[in-house]
Amino acid sequence: MKEQEDWYTHEERKLLSKERYSTSSHHYFFELKEAKNGSKYIIISQRKKVGTEFVGVKIRLFVDEMLEFQRILHHMISQAFYEHGAGITSMDSSSYDRTSVSLEKKTPVPV
Repeated sequence: MKEQEDWYTHEERKLLSKERYSTSSHHYFFELKEAKNGSKYIIISQRKKVGTEFVGVKIRLFVDEMLEFQRILHHMISQAFYEHGAGITSMDSSSYDRTSVSLEKKTPVPV
């Protein structure tokens, strides 16, 4: 196990932007960070309460992976809503909590 612990450092990285999305059962955290070498990456964390404790998973997306990840995610969401009849026709803003914080003023990237 020691080998796996060494690949990651707990050194803080520059946080550029963050957003949070919560439902009644899950919490999602999105962070845009900057690595030491100046490259950008996104951390997506999901946490949910199981019994009396929170459990979670975390993924990191690096710049060279983001566009393909976005393409696949968009495709899967479109399939869920339109091709396979998810049954969700609108998003009731009272059913979730969304918080966005921009830490640096940047030009938005078109989606």
